[in-house]
Amino acid sequence: MQSTITEALAEVTGIWKIIQVNQASSSPNLSNRRKYPYFFRSLGPPYNLNDLQSIMLKEFNWTKVAVLHEGKQPHSGVTDHLQQILYREGFSILATESFYNDPSDAMKRLKTPEEFRKTVSSRLGYEVTIDSQDVTALSYDIVWALAVGLNSSIERISPKNLSEFNYFDETMANIFRDGIENASFYGASVRNDMSYFLLFVS
Repeated sequence: MQSTITEALAEVTGIWKIIQVNQASSSPNLSNRRKYPYFFRSLGPPYNLNDLQSIMLKEFNWTKVAVLHEGKQPHSGVTDHLQQILYREGFSILATESFYNDPSDAMKRLKTPEEFRKTVSSRLGYEVTIDSQDVTALSYDIVWALAVGLNSSIERISPKNLSEFNYFDETMANIFRDGIENASFYGASVRNDMSYFLLFVS
C-alpha cells in the first residue's frame, strides 16, 4: 500500500482506535506517534537505512558511489539525506540518477542490475539473488508481532477475552497497542523489537 494511502487510513483508524499494521509503507510521517498512535509497521522509514548504507560502503572499502532513486517523496528526500551523509563521510558521488516509473534508462546510465549483482556477489563471497523473499519475511514478521502483542494482552483484558473486542472499546484497543508496541521476537527478516521500530516510525 502506498504511504499516502496508509497515512490517510491511519488517521481514520487512529480516531476510531483501531490497530492498523503495514509491512511496506515507509513514509517518515508515519513515525508520528501522536498523529498515528494505533499504527504499526515492520519496516521503518528509509532515513534509518542511510547510516547503515554508509557503514556497508565502508565495510567493503568502497569510496565511489552512484545513486539511483525514485524521483518522488519520500525517496528524493531520503536520497538528499543520504548524499549529505556520504559527503560528510568522504565518499565520492559519481552520479545521481532518478526515475519516475521505469528505472531502465537511469540504470543504463549507471550499471546494469546484473553487473551490480555480480559485483556484490564477488565482494560477499556468495551468490546474491534478488527476489520478493524480503517482502514475504516482513509480512510474516508483522503477523507475528500481532500474535505476540495480542497474546501478551490476554491477562490484561481479563475477565474479557479477545473475541469480545469491538471497535468502540478504547481500553482494549490501548492494551492491544501496548502489547504490539512491546512485542519482541526473532522474526524472518531481522530480530524484531517493535519498540525499536517505533522509535523510528515506526
